Amino acid sequence: MESTEILQAILLNKVKNFKWNYYLFDFSDKPKIEADLKIIKENDDFVVEIMSKISKENGTYVYSGAALNPNDVFSFFVAFLDQNPNLLESVMKRIFDLNEILNNSDSDEGTLGKFNREDTERRNRMFDEKISDGFSKTKDDFIILAEGDSWFLWPKLSFLFIKKDPVKDIIDWLSENDHYAIYNLAAGGDWLSNMFYKGGYIEELPRLSPDVFLVSGGGNDLVGDGRLGNMVISPFLEKKRDLNDKYYKNITEKRKNDLNFDSEKFNLGAQFVSDEFIQFLNIAMLQYFSMFFNINKKPAYRNMLMITQGYDFAIPSKERNGAFISLQRTINSIQNTGNWLFAPLNLKGITNPEEQRAIIYFMIYEFNEMLIPLAKYFDNVFHIDCRGTADSKDDWFDELHLESHAFKKVAKKYEECIKDNARKIGSATNKIYRVADN
Repeated sequence: MESTEILQAILLNKVKNFKWNYYLFDFSDKPKIEADLKIIKENDDFVVEIMSKISKENGTYVYSGAALNPNDVFSFFVAFLDQNPNLLESVMKRIFDLNEILNNSDSDEGTLGKFNREDTERRNRMFDEKISDGFSKTKDDFIILAEGDSWFLWPKLSFLFIKKDPVKDIIDWLSENDHYAIYNLAAGGDWLSNMFYKGGYIEELPRLSPDVFLVSGGGNDLVGDGRLGNMVISPFLEKKRDLNDKYYKNITEKRKNDLNFDSEKFNLGAQFVSDEFIQFLNIAMLQYFSMFFNINKKPAYRNMLMITQGYDFAIPSKERNGAFISLQRTINSIQNTGNWLFAPLNLKGITNPEEQRAIIYFMIYEFNEMLIPLAKYFDNVFHIDCRGTADSKDDWFDELHLESHAFKKVAKKYEECIKDNARKIGSATNKIYRVADN
C-alpha cells in the first residue's frame, strides 16, 4: 500500500528532490531506452533501489538518492506501471479531486450515453454489412478500429428527424471512403482513462486484426464538467506563473524555433496555467506511451498503423454559434455551449477574451507537443496535427467541435496518412501530418 502511495506522489510531482515533466524526456535514443527497459524489467533492483530512497519527513515524501536523469525516471515509470497498470487511473482521479469512480464517464450515462450507444450500433451495423458483402483486406482496402471521443463520434440519433446531420465528425467523413471498413468504439464525452482501462480495443484488436487503429482522447479529461477550472489559477487569489521559472524556460527553449509558433500568445496563456495542467499532461503522456508500448509487445500489431490527434485552438465563448434561427444555434443552446471553456475561466476571474484564448492556445499547443515525441519514438505511431485547422470562429460548431467542413479537412489528412503508411511501417519519412499545410 505504501509503495502505491509513494508512486502516486512521484507521478504527481509531490516528492521533494524527484521532479519530472513530459517535456524533459528524450525519446530520440530509442535503442538505449529499449535496452534500459529490458534490463530494468529483468531486474527489479533498479525500482527497489529508487523506492528505498524515498521516505516521509514531516508529512512530505523526500527522495535522498543520487540524482536521476529524465530517461532513468521514465524507465522507472514504465517498469513500475507495467506491474501496476491501473495506477494511472487513480492518479488522474486525484488530479481532478473527483469522488466518483473515473470509469463512469458521461459517455455511458443518461441521454448522451443512450445516443452514443445508438450511433455506435448504427455505425457497427454498417461495418458488419460491409464485411458480409465481401469486404476484405486487399492492397487498397483497410479495416480500421476507431477509439475516441466526440471528435470521432458526435452523437446524431437525437436529430434523425432532421435531414441534414448537424455535424459530420472525422469518422463520418472517413466512412464515406469505400476502401475503409471502420469499427467504432468511440463515444462522445469519453475520458482518456476510460478508453484505456475499460479496454474495449483490447478485445477488438485480436478479433478484427485491423490495419489501422485510430485514437482520439484527452479533451474531455481537460474540459468536461468544468474541469478546466482545475487547470488554471485564480489571478485574484494566486500569483501568475513567473515566465523566468525553470519549468517555463525549459518549455520555451524547446518551442522557440517551431514554425507557426505565436510566442506572445503562448507567454500570455502560460501565466494562468496551474501545475495541475502539467500533471495532466505528464499522466496523459504515460497513458498513451503505455498503451502503444503494450500493444507493440505483440509482434502481430507492430505493423498496425496507429494514429493520434491533438485538437485545434478552441475559442472560449458564451455566444451561440450560427444564424439567429438555425439548427446550429438551437443545438448550441441545448448544449449550453460556453460551459466547457468560457464559464470555468470566468468563474476563476479570467474574463479577458484575449487571455482566455491564450490559455487554450497554450494548452492545445502543449497537448500536441506531448503526443508528437511518441509518434517519433514508435515506428507505427503517427500524429495528425490539427492546430490551425480553423481559420475563424465560423469554422467552429460550438466551443469544442469543428464545423463539418473543417472536420472534412482533418479527415483528408487522415486519409493521406493511411495511404502513405498503412502496411508500410518502418519506411516513413514523415511522422507528423499537419492539417493546416493543405
